[in-house]
Order: sequence, then C-alpha cells, then structure tokens
Amino acid sequence: SNIIGVGVADADGSWLEVNGELLRMLHCTEEEFNRDGLRWYDMTPPEYLPRDIEGIETADKEGACAAYEKEYITKDGARVPITLGYTPVEDRPGEYICFVLDQSRLKETEMALKQSQAEFFQLADAIPQMAWMTRADGYVDWFNQRWYEYTGTTQEDCLGWSWTKCIDPNELNRVKAAWDKSIATGERVDIVAPIRAADGTVRPFLTRALPLKNDEGEI
Repeated sequence: SNIIGVGVADADGSWLEVNGELLRMLHCTEEEFNRDGLRWYDMTPPEYLPRDIEGIETADKEGACAAYEKEYITKDGARVPITLGYTPVEDRPGEYICFVLDQSRLKETEMALKQSQAEFFQLADAIPQMAWMTRADGYVDWFNQRWYEYTGTTQEDCLGWSWTKCIDPNELNRVKAAWDKSIATGERVDIVAPIRAADGTVRPFLTRALPLKNDEGEI
C-alpha cells in the first residue's frame, strides 16, 4: 500500500489527480473525489496560504519547492498535519506533482512524549531526595525542586557547572575528580558529596549517577 500521498494540483487551488493515501489523509473516498472534486485551497487554514503561495513561486522559478509543514482541514473538520513538497509538471503550466506525508502519528508521539516528560518531572519534584540530569558531556540541565529547596538556589544559579559552588570547597576537587572520571569512562559514580544548605550548613549526601546509554552504548 502507499505510504506517501501523491497528487497533481493546480495553482488555482484544485486537486486534479490523487492516489489512495492522499484520499485517506483528506478523509475522502474515490467516489466523492470523482463526483465533487477537492480543492487544496479551501482545505488550507488561512495561516498557511502565504507559505503555499511562496512555495508555488519558488517551484516555478527553481523547478521544485523544498518540503514544509502545514495542515489540511478535512470535510469533517479534522486538522491533519502534513509535510508537503512539489515540483512543476513538465509541459503542463500551472500544475504541480505533490508529495504529501501524513505527520499525524509523529505529532501524536510527540504529544505523548511531552506528557510522559511532564509526568516524570512532576514525580521527580515530589520525591524527598535530590535529583538531577546532565547531558553526555556532564553539563547539568535539570535539578528537581528538592535541590533548590535544600540549597536555596535558583535554576540560573546552578545549571551547567555552577552547581559546584554548592559543594564544600574543601571537598570540591575530590567530588569534581570523581564526576570527571565518570563522564570520561561512562561508568557509574558513587560518592559522598558534602552539599551546602541554604542556611550555610554542610551535610554529606550519598550521591549516585548512572549513565543512560542507547543500543550502541552511547551516553
């Protein structure tokens, strides 16, 4: 079966030919298309029309239009996110062969991922322990709320490598050396780190960091 919608459209706003996948995206049957036709102009939300006009002008001048994202509104009111690219049809002025990729599943996956991330951060902020995340190079890009409550710092104070100012200066070199070794080797680090509280007192914390690796073993 087709996985990419393909059709021929004209600059006046009509679909002239469409394959089955494009009909599926547009929630239209072949019978309805043959009877009523379809107009891409009418199913395009107004905010995307300037981009379409620009794309047509580019295709006429350069022979193709680079793919871009937009939406179509189907006859039942659903908005379908797509990626669209097209090129002029040879010897048929004002007509373009279009390639349309349905992005609905990708958008749904992105939304589900955002929801999962939001739930994770909400849970992480609720635990009594301090937690953080870093990039592969060791740059800290997130602390949970418990860290900020204990240290009395803000996000701007601690991201990157600025968290080191919350470590007892007398022990900083030891803590930093263990952390640098973990980054270099990709090994787990277990260390007792003396962390300064908002009131200036210092308490030792058993600190553990685990690298998250992909299937290739990369962090």
